[in-house]
Amino acid sequence: MLSIHYRAFVLCGQSVQKLSRLTLTYFHRTMSSADNKTATKYDFDYFVIGGGSGGVRSSRIAAQHGAKVALAESNKLGGTCVNVGCVPKKLFCYASQFREQFHDAQAYGWPKVDFKLEDHQWTKFIESKNAEIKRLNDAYEKTQKDNNVQIIKGFASFKDQHTIVVDEKEYTAKYVLIAVGGEPVIPNIEGREHIITSDDAFFLEKLPKKIVIVGKICFFFEIVANRIRESLIS
Repeated sequence: MLSIHYRAFVLCGQSVQKLSRLTLTYFHRTMSSADNKTATKYDFDYFVIGGGSGGVRSSRIAAQHGAKVALAESNKLGGTCVNVGCVPKKLFCYASQFREQFHDAQAYGWPKVDFKLEDHQWTKFIESKNAEIKRLNDAYEKTQKDNNVQIIKGFASFKDQHTIVVDEKEYTAKYVLIAVGGEPVIPNIEGREHIITSDDAFFLEKLPKKIVIVGKICFFFEIVANRIRESLIS
């Protein structure tokens, strides 16, 4: 199983913690002044749409403070960071660095070990990456359930201010947090069949020999930098 340094989560957590504090401050002020009759006419006190970093943390902490909470997510828990961002990016970077580290190790007294680029088993790496992401998805789900957050799997939409519809089933909530994040869009231009998004890049069946990057996505610059560095020792 792949291992990863979870320092990235600390950085993400700082911004998410601010969202959680704001949510709880508002939640406590409003719930404390609400009468019991108003509170009990809804299915949930707090309904979160989106199971990314912000939605997961906000729903969990609200539940820890006694609220009846639901979280709706149509995909895997963890959002961009866990599934197609920080975590897989780190794994990709680690994979690209091992060959160089083995090459340099002989200067530090280790036996000479040199690999060729074609020695790398891309399919095996992607399978291991997917297994690590699934482990994190399962951990997120367990933590939510352990804190009495009801997970509703499906695409959520509003019927009215207090009614959310998920797969044709209606749920009501006094307060709703929209934490859906965003997703990349491929423009309708000539040659779009050759374009992939940052999400797709983590699931490529083969490592491309050449790639053009449009945009300033930090984790792709890291991957490209490592790829160039590897080519220098070929």
